[in-house]
Amino acid sequence: MTISSVPSPPMNSPAEKRSMPVTLSLVEVSEPR
Repeated sequence: MTISSVPSPPMNSPAEKRSMPVTLSLVEVSEPR
């Protein structure tokens, strides 16, 4: 998948907004407090 490429391209505003929550969720799951 292109999870690492998502935050790279700032041109994709709508795509970034959708990927932002997804990435945050993955980070929380990968690194639970």
